[in-house]
Amino acid sequence: MKRHRSSYPIYKKLSNFNLEYSDEKYKVCNHTLRHTFATHAVMHNSIFLVQKLLKHKDINQTLRYSKIEDDKKAEAVAKMF
Repeated sequence: MKRHRSSYPIYKKLSNFNLEYSDEKYKVCNHTLRHTFATHAVMHNSIFLVQKLLKHKDINQTLRYSKIEDDKKAEAVAKMF
């Protein structure tokens, strides 16, 4: 993708300076930021609002993007009662 190629030097300088280009596990990129945004957004908003913000057609795609830790899930359930 052209956008990735243009932003790669910025990420390389700020976050990926000690990583190899092929190191996918720890490399920061545009996609990483979408996952981070989704995770934080779901903690403070409805999953359906986040789905609209990310322009996902399927809610399952939004659920895959938002990585919620178990303690946060338990905290959310406790707030319901």
